[in-house]
Amino acid sequence: MKKKSMHKMQNETKNTVSGVVNDITNDTSVCSEDKLNQKEQLKVGDASSYDVSNFNLTDVDIDSLIHMYQDEKLAMDVYDTLAQEYGSYIFDRISDSESKHLSVVENVLVSNGIDIEDLKNLNAGEFLDENLQALYDSIMEVGLASYEDALNVGVKIEKFDIDDLQELEANVELNTTLVGIYTNLESASYNHLDAFEQASY
Repeated sequence: MKKKSMHKMQNETKNTVSGVVNDITNDTSVCSEDKLNQKEQLKVGDASSYDVSNFNLTDVDIDSLIHMYQDEKLAMDVYDTLAQEYGSYIFDRISDSESKHLSVVENVLVSNGIDIEDLKNLNAGEFLDENLQALYDSIMEVGLASYEDALNVGVKIEKFDIDDLQELEANVELNTTLVGIYTNLESASYNHLDAFEQASY
């Protein structure tokens, strides 16, 4: 499969920002608070532990991991803020899950000698990728409008992450363990998506 450059991937992220926000704004799904409260167990998913030392990461691998680090951070920051705003169990649980995923990606990078102090020092809601920053700012405005809008934000973020992970899997260069990590993260995103969609009916 032909691999895409990180520059092209970033351009696609930029083009996706307005589409994601428009989709959220136009989604008219009705949320049932009662249904959400009745859900005692959420399939939030989790990423497994891996032996991630001596990965021999390529430049493409490193770029993809840094991109995914910020994707996971965006989801975590959004859900954490929405959990505080609405006192919502679903956002609280999935935010915790995103935190674990972030740690998995961080572990791969740090274990292979990649300096990510600039990423780790970012405050909540801050991103080095200007396109992800624009996406965060836009979807937070939508998510804080109402609880129904917040759930729609969750759906769109997980779909966005799934698309990103599938793209990153296709760009991994001969590293089956890294593909396995991305596949597990993708599976977790499907679980999150299922939880948000069920809460929206």
